[in-house]
Amino acid sequence: MTDYDGVMRWLNRSVSGASLAAFRIIFGLIGLASAIRFAANGWIQELFIAPPMHFSYPGFEWVKVWPGIGMYVHFAVMGLAAACIALGLFYRLAAAAYFLLFTYAELIDQTYYLNHYYFMSLAAFVMIFLPADWVWSLDNWRKRREQSPEMPFWPLALLRAQLGLVYFFAGAAKIKSDWLFRAEPLQTWLQARTDFPLIGELFSWPAAAFAMSWAGMLFDLTIAFWLLNRRTRLPAYGAVILFHLITGGLFNIGLFPWIMTVLVLVFFEPDWPLRVWNFIRGPRAAAVTAHGQAAASPSASALALPHWGFIAAAVFLSAQALIPLRHHLYPGNLLWTEEGFNFAWHVMIMEKSGQADFVVRNPVTGRQRWVSPEEVLTPMQARVMSSSPPMIHRFAHWLAEREKQAAGVRPRVFAQVRVSLNGRVSQPLVDSSVDLAAQPFSLAPSRWILPMHERPDDRLAHR
Repeated sequence: MTDYDGVMRWLNRSVSGASLAAFRIIFGLIGLASAIRFAANGWIQELFIAPPMHFSYPGFEWVKVWPGIGMYVHFAVMGLAAACIALGLFYRLAAAAYFLLFTYAELIDQTYYLNHYYFMSLAAFVMIFLPADWVWSLDNWRKRREQSPEMPFWPLALLRAQLGLVYFFAGAAKIKSDWLFRAEPLQTWLQARTDFPLIGELFSWPAAAFAMSWAGMLFDLTIAFWLLNRRTRLPAYGAVILFHLITGGLFNIGLFPWIMTVLVLVFFEPDWPLRVWNFIRGPRAAAVTAHGQAAASPSASALALPHWGFIAAAVFLSAQALIPLRHHLYPGNLLWTEEGFNFAWHVMIMEKSGQADFVVRNPVTGRQRWVSPEEVLTPMQARVMSSSPPMIHRFAHWLAEREKQAAGVRPRVFAQVRVSLNGRVSQPLVDSSVDLAAQPFSLAPSRWILPMHERPDDRLAHR
């Protein structure tokens, strides 16, 4: 037997399907809660309908806000798809619909990029191909399919690999001088949270920021390996709960900590939901098979991973391992240029603020006027754009197009931008002599981004 045959046999071994069913239910409930949350907080109107323009991603300029009540319908259908995922009703159709609808909404505006949104898109895409509706689903009732408690191990292996990549690259992103040797941006953030219950007073000590910076890096780099080991799994999960409770309580990072806390349960034995249920029922509950192993069954054999599926999964995971590394193709400080920053699990590693003003100059008359982003953008858009080179570039193009429609002549657009990164004194970000509206959208490095210089007076920004 070759090594490949051994891997395929390991991936296709029969295990309890309870863990995958629990993952499906939890994921669907998270998706449903997210859609309801957007509607209840008025974010559909505020983030999608109200803004006069949106910062499209390169290549996705065609992704637009739906007219009229279209965005409300969009989120309603997305919530319905999430509910169907949780119920296991028309599961594959629901997973495909949720992936397309959620990703479409995510691609409308770079302003709202969050790592957990990206993760939800990836997980939804993966779930289209997983047999997650073979246990505890309405599809079994609808199709009159015999309920089977077993399935192959490969769906759990794929989900574990995806979650492990998220954690590992979040840790790798923290191996930077700012994070490890300046304790930034944690030092800045923690000093503003000295009112935090029980441990807030410790945050005024510089040593606390350094300790948390190093601990955070080591946690992200290694936690997946501790969760994979049966002997260290329970204390590792305790560390997951503690880590995400602290980060979720201290920082405004959305649902990401809570999503990861519940979804990493996929690292436990495949029958963990049954063990929990039997524990709740008491000692008379029927024992489940040790370590989540189950005897082979016809359903598990029918769901075995084919060779083409193994190749497809390998390509997908390889892409997930390469995309976070693409920033190494660009010169300069990643946090300064933000080229290759998104879709790479750069979680909580920068505090960046800027002031941007734009000059719109008519090339025929020479007349020019100043434009402040706050005049035309929402406060959130203006704040995020003012320190992000890719968004500054897109805003310059939008200003030029708007002026062309009004005056019939495409103007030249220049930007004067000063930015502070991780507590440093602000410095120019963009070459103010370059017409940004004339610079094409490209994957090549942007030469109009000025390099960041370390200066002795940067320490003043910490006072």
